[in-house]
Amino acid sequence: MDYAAVPAVQTAMQELVDRQDYGYARRNAGQPAAFLVEAFARRMSALYGWDIDPAHVLPVADLAQAKAACLAAFSEEGDSVLVQTPCYPPFRDVVRELGRRFVDYPWGIDASCSAFDPRQLDERVRADSRLILLCHPHNPTGRVLEQDELLAIGRIAHERDLIVVSDEVHAELVYPGHAHRPYAAQAQCAERAITITSAAKTFNIPGLRCGLMHFGSAGLLERFLRRVPRRLLGQPNIAGIDATVAAWEHGGEWLAAVREHLAEGRQWLVDAVASTEGIRWHAPQATYFGWIDFSQSLGGRNAARFFLEHARVAFSAGETFAPDCGSFIRFNFATSSSIRQQIWARVEHSLMRNQR
Repeated sequence: MDYAAVPAVQTAMQELVDRQDYGYARRNAGQPAAFLVEAFARRMSALYGWDIDPAHVLPVADLAQAKAACLAAFSEEGDSVLVQTPCYPPFRDVVRELGRRFVDYPWGIDASCSAFDPRQLDERVRADSRLILLCHPHNPTGRVLEQDELLAIGRIAHERDLIVVSDEVHAELVYPGHAHRPYAAQAQCAERAITITSAAKTFNIPGLRCGLMHFGSAGLLERFLRRVPRRLLGQPNIAGIDATVAAWEHGGEWLAAVREHLAEGRQWLVDAVASTEGIRWHAPQATYFGWIDFSQSLGGRNAARFFLEHARVAFSAGETFAPDCGSFIRFNFATSSSIRQQIWARVEHSLMRNQR
């Protein structure tokens, strides 16, 4: 997001610098990871009424690292991993880098992903399938899964003996009228569920490298640690821990203002798209992304390349999320109103020139 830092995070970072506190961490009687985990447990309880056992949580430096560790723990080279498409590109990358087989399942009944059909997931499960990688809320479409959809995924996981790794990093950026439900908070899903999340997207601190993995059962955690020892995972650094705890404990006012600004930006994009012919999309229910299809207005041309060349705007390219989505772009609207307006003015102007 193109916003100023959370004041509480800035204060925490300044205090580290002022104290020259670059040695071994002494938070929480020398256990900074426990300091982080306890803050996480408090936040999950406060936000979702989800009471977790801190003993089932492992801190990590990076959520891509967490996904890779899950693949290493619960699958072998050549096994298949189910990933909904379109998907955030690192999901595809981590599967392939670890020598697993990427098996996509359509996230929606059409490329705009306005609805999820669990039957399409079930049909894609193979004999060698071991995990489902879930992005909830979904990036790039901004879809928020309803409880019945989560339970449908849980039933498939149970029947097909699959582990579900749910990336919920955008969970706190949900718009009014919608609600995030942690996948593992559904009792029927917990036993096979690993939740990975952080404060990175909500509070705009991804560079500080701090996240968490929650295991839905003690048995699942034990299976994980037999293949991926704690020492192999490492720990987030003290700057990331201090920033995360400060954001969770004292960033509420900042977050409320950001949510308001994002809601304004979302409505602005709804109006902008409605006033422009030949565009298809569904307004996001969460995140700060618009997943927009220009296939009608561009006649099948690659959207990201077109707008880079003709509008001098660099969008995230649709084909990086799914090979057949070259007509889509992902629009990050988490910036100022003046920049958003300038972007869309360039988009409209380039489309008008293209139609002449």
